[in-house]
Amino acid sequence: MLTSLRGSVIGLFFALSTAVGCFGEQPTPPSWVSNGAFLITVLTNGIPAHLLIDTGAGQSFLDEELVNRLGLTRTGAITIERLYSVERAEIVQLSNLAIGPLHLGPLDMMTSDLRPASSALGTHIDGILGTNLLCKFAIFLDYSSGTARLATGTELPSAGTPVKLTRRNEYYFVPVLLQDKEMNLLLDTGSNSSSLSWSAWLSLTPTWRPKSFIQGVASSGGSSGAAIVCLPRVAIGNERVRNLPIRLQPPTQTGLFADRRFDGLLGGDVLRQFIVTLDLANQRIYLKKDPRYKRDRYQFSTIGIQFLKDPLGSFTVVAVWVGSPADKAGIRIGDRILSVNEIPTKQMDLAFFSGQIHGAAGTIVRLTIDSNGQESAVPIEIRDLLCKPNG
Repeated sequence: MLTSLRGSVIGLFFALSTAVGCFGEQPTPPSWVSNGAFLITVLTNGIPAHLLIDTGAGQSFLDEELVNRLGLTRTGAITIERLYSVERAEIVQLSNLAIGPLHLGPLDMMTSDLRPASSALGTHIDGILGTNLLCKFAIFLDYSSGTARLATGTELPSAGTPVKLTRRNEYYFVPVLLQDKEMNLLLDTGSNSSSLSWSAWLSLTPTWRPKSFIQGVASSGGSSGAAIVCLPRVAIGNERVRNLPIRLQPPTQTGLFADRRFDGLLGGDVLRQFIVTLDLANQRIYLKKDPRYKRDRYQFSTIGIQFLKDPLGSFTVVAVWVGSPADKAGIRIGDRILSVNEIPTKQMDLAFFSGQIHGAAGTIVRLTIDSNGQESAVPIEIRDLLCKPNG
């Protein structure tokens, strides 16, 4: 996930049914939302750790740094299919994973270098809760408050519109209508944006074509040749979403996106419009419109770059959208942004930096750029690029 839009038989320490109706009221574990993704604080062998709630991951992972800190021994390795690649992951055994009052273990966890994911989210993550563990309990995700809490059986009947999921191996898919075309999108709480595969996109174009689109978009692990279009009509069960920006992922050679049966993924940009209940054990989710949700009218009123915060504290450009104000101003991939409107970027987190380069069309943004060691001041005018505020 790259920052561009505002905004992966387990024994139990005590009996725990996978049927949600068996749950009683559970305390809320510490949780928050960062760059559109949910994180939750757990205990790994008694040590606090911040884990990403990621229904797009079939397995659960621990960052290599945490594995070393816990002194866990590698016990084997397996091949993992990711969105854009097939990777080899080592296995470690965790004695105890405590999520609020729930204690799981001993259990196998995969290892991964999660530093790129931490950089994209703008916060350090120690691991990923994938579907192999998320299917063990139901959980409410309230994006507006940043609260993730364990669901109770008595709450589920009024949790919102039920949507039946389909399951392929360890992945769960949501049936949707995109411009009245039936598709199944991977449920992916770990991504802040929704995406379509190239084959799914081609199935849409005979009956509908967008009025405009953005080219030169980068995706984590994928090609920098992706694009973004604005879909006027999207339906999930009885719920409707209008003017949804969605990435078009070009053909890939490996990973889920290489499978012609794979339509794409449904990410946090859609989910955060609802209070979401994950009930993977019963292959369903519940969607309840969040009255506190406010669409970001400046999501695509911007200068047209994607970026990551680098180890030196400034922001590095990882994509420049074709024909955008940044492109016309000569900004290039690899440029480092040292300041925005005379404020040093070392003082900024991802949200603040993003807010500086988004705003009303016509606003001038003044950047200080380091390009191959040469500093220069670059004024850029913000422009509406897609999904305009007036719809």
